[in-house]
Amino acid sequence: MTTFTWTINSMQTTPSLNGQTNVVTEVAYTCTGTETINNVSYTASINGVLNLNYVQGDPFIAYSSLTQTEVLGWLFANGVNEIQTQNYIQIKLNNQSNPLTTTQPLPWITQ
Repeated sequence: MTTFTWTINSMQTTPSLNGQTNVVTEVAYTCTGTETINNVSYTASINGVLNLNYVQGDPFIAYSSLTQTEVLGWLFANGVNEIQTQNYIQIKLNNQSNPLTTTQPLPWITQ
């Protein structure tokens, strides 16, 4: 069974925007999948950046009060497809544990 972990790596802010201060305008994130098969651990991840646009009048949470859960909610509500991302990572993990191709040493080079 694969375990997926979403992490917020950093956030860019604009000091003053539409009447608010320290408005998050960019979020860098990573989704990592880990899976153990036959006592071998496999890991795959995807990094991404999401640009956000705060519109005056929308609900606002002060930067110092933000939680990772809230920011992840912004990702999923603004175009980052959680299921599609995790499915892609699962494909990467499957290819690691059951590769469709392998690289062989060149037969004319002696070891």
